[in-house]
Amino acid sequence: MLPLPSHTPSLFRAAASALRQPTTFLSTIFQASTAVTPPATLPSNLTQLRTFKKHTWDSDHIGGTGTRSRGRSVVVGNRGPTEAYFQLRRILDESDARGLVRYQSRFERKHDKKRRKRREKEFKLFLGHIKTEVKKAFDLKNRSQIDAKQYKEI
Repeated sequence: MLPLPSHTPSLFRAAASALRQPTTFLSTIFQASTAVTPPATLPSNLTQLRTFKKHTWDSDHIGGTGTRSRGRSVVVGNRGPTEAYFQLRRILDESDARGLVRYQSRFERKHDKKRRKRREKEFKLFLGHIKTEVKKAFDLKNRSQIDAKQYKEI
């Protein structure tokens, strides 16, 4: 076998050497794994700079399928929408998502705020225009149905 490079993690070097001697494979892996950070903890180490609580739980205890639920997702499942709503509200309170949104809006630059407000106003006007056009279309449809009924009666 070729020698492993020196920058190879000790767990892999231990596993490679233990494969040559199968009787000590498990004990070598265990000894090497106590000295090295387990791979399962690496993602949590990488996300320690997050300002909100990372919500991870096994959904078995809430009547789910037993799959992991991560992030801000709430599985409704058999519990019903009311319990899911309260769980989502608890998650939002714990992670302080509303506070983060308030913080971002408070430190919005003036020209960004102006631009956002103008876009919101234009979008509201656009929705109003769409609403009137849809109303006209429904009125035309109803009028044509009434005309068709009256034409049949003639």
